[in-house]
Amino acid sequence: DVLRHAGAWLGTTTLVAAAAAALALAVATACRSRSQAQTLSIFLLLTLSAVGGSMVPRFLMPPWLQNLGWLTPNAWAIEAYGAALTPGSPPSNLFGAWLVLAAASAVGLGAALLLARRGGATS
Repeated sequence: DVLRHAGAWLGTTTLVAAAAAALALAVATACRSRSQAQTLSIFLLLTLSAVGGSMVPRFLMPPWLQNLGWLTPNAWAIEAYGAALTPGSPPSNLFGAWLVLAAASAVGLGAALLLARRGGATS
C-alpha cells in the first residue's frame, strides 16, 4: 500500500533529490568547461550506479564490492526506498539512510560553495 507509506516515500524522494543535486553541483563547480563536466559526470554516475547497486543488485556482488557500495549515495537511496516501502521495516533503517543522504547533500553543497569561492568554474 503505497499511499500508507506516502510520507516515508516523500521524505526519501526529497533527500535523494537533494543529495543528487548537491553532488552534481559540486562536480559542475569543480570543472572548468561544460565538456569536462559532462565527461566527469557520466563517469561518476556510471561508476557510482554500478558499485551502489543501481545496475545490478548488490547481493549478487562479491562481499568486498558490497561493502564498497555503502560509500555511494545510490546504495543508501535504495536502502531508504526499501525501508520506506517495505511493511514492517524498522524505522532505524529509514532514518539511518536519511541521515547519510542528508550528509551527502551537505557535503556536496559545501564542496560546491568552497569550489565556487576558490574560482572553480569559469564557464
